Amino acid sequence: GELAEDNEAALAKQRQQKKPQDDVVKTESWMGAELADLSRSLRTQFGLDKNAQGVVVLQVEPNSAAFNARLLRGDVIVEANREKVASVQDVRK
Repeated sequence: GELAEDNEAALAKQRQQKKPQDDVVKTESWMGAELADLSRSLRTQFGLDKNAQGVVVLQVEPNSAAFNARLLRGDVIVEANREKVASVQDVRK
């Protein structure tokens, strides 16, 4: 009846409001820095170009290797060990 129709309408609305897969943030800790794959929302948050590539630094632990290398929140890593970086997994290679 009417209740089933209301539930179907509510489920349809929830499906429309789900974030796109691009906004799933993959993070990884590396040398005292928390890194994340660039998603649409992170590009917006950090004021980056929509086509920016690499991984973004979300956090740096004090007195870590990343801290000593002067990495800062919002830095984008585009290369590691002379290899292009497209995801957090590329940094570990």
